[in-house]
Amino acid sequence: MYKRQLFRWDEKGCKGIPWTAVVLMACGTLTKGPVGSIFPCMCIGIYQLIRGRSFGKTFLSLFGIGLLSLIPLGIWFYAAWLQGGQPFMDLMLEENTGRFVGKMSYPSHHNPLWYNFLTIIWGWTPWTLVLLISLFGLKWNEMHLLPAGNSFTGRIRKVWDNIRSQSPIQLFIWIVIIAIFVFYCIPKSKRSVYLLPIYPFMAVLIAQYLEALMQKGAKVFKISAYIFASLCLLLTAVFFAVRCQMIPDSIWGNGRHAAENIAFMQALESTSFSISKWLIIVLPVVAAICTLRLVIKKSSTGSLLYGITGCVLCLFVALDGVYQPTILAVKSDKHLAEDIRKQVPEGVVYSYTDRMIRFYCTNYYMNNQMRNFTLENPQEGYVILSANAQEEFLKNYNAKYQLEEVFHTDYRSCDLRNTVIMYKFNEKRK
Repeated sequence: MYKRQLFRWDEKGCKGIPWTAVVLMACGTLTKGPVGSIFPCMCIGIYQLIRGRSFGKTFLSLFGIGLLSLIPLGIWFYAAWLQGGQPFMDLMLEENTGRFVGKMSYPSHHNPLWYNFLTIIWGWTPWTLVLLISLFGLKWNEMHLLPAGNSFTGRIRKVWDNIRSQSPIQLFIWIVIIAIFVFYCIPKSKRSVYLLPIYPFMAVLIAQYLEALMQKGAKVFKISAYIFASLCLLLTAVFFAVRCQMIPDSIWGNGRHAAENIAFMQALESTSFSISKWLIIVLPVVAAICTLRLVIKKSSTGSLLYGITGCVLCLFVALDGVYQPTILAVKSDKHLAEDIRKQVPEGVVYSYTDRMIRFYCTNYYMNNQMRNFTLENPQEGYVILSANAQEEFLKNYNAKYQLEEVFHTDYRSCDLRNTVIMYKFNEKRK
């Protein structure tokens, strides 16, 4: 939103102060830190420089706008520093500058360069499939990396001229996508959520690309219509097969995730759904029938695109409205909290974890009554830990405490991604 406001400010000749953009950037900085101001100013700045505005005017105007947007963050930062002192200052520097330059005190979401590319591919699923199919219909022999020319320098100049000759909105969209994507390829810390700002701009380009294919009458839409209609029917058929207990539990074997997968399937079998949810379950079938009818009638590519969009929409509504909530309810650590409370109806329970791992969900359902075993050093009580930490825990504390295993779950914690063990402990008398 604030990028669009800055773009409109540029369209008006950069006159005055874009107060709407400043307020929105201020909200962005309070939410995500300085990048809430840096990204908009960086993107519109690159756009203005490519369009021919002088560096001095561009820098000074955007520097002033950026400073205005940072005032609320500065006030909040000062108030937080008064309460948190130097530890807060160190944390802020580590999370903002240390994360970018790779000098954090702990490895935080370290991922290779190709992680961002996979994130984009996976993030645009299922439209990624449509784009992939369309590649087979392109005339690759007519495409060239650089335009024709007598010299390499001349060809590069033509590329630059082509970039500058784009429509303002098209150029701005490309700049936002490339600038933010490249920015987040630099630090070691990479997460899929970091790239969320570029998705609206990518959506515009994808829509334009599909519109161009539609005008050419590309066969990609007919193929995609068959695929997505089949996916809608397949999803519903598998659900009813599970519902009718036609799929045995033994299909999952005895592997690490077997118990969890069986629990998912049993949830789909036994959960009672309301009438509205049954209507949602049937939606993909309706979308599939309508789309296949369009194919049989040899409808236009535009109609097929609408049919594909309907299938995608109904798939997401069914997945997000029925299937995933049913499955994720089983995956939630609320069940672990219930198992703990069967042994310890109330009061504090300890957890044995390191700095970066916590029983966040379990502690939430226990009303924040979980304490760190290592820091508290208690004399007696109950402690829970991940199965992969069992050997270390016994090695460190078997001599100090009398330990009794209370339970060992057959399901994995969603936070620690492993089975969980509970011990009752009492400090040994010397």
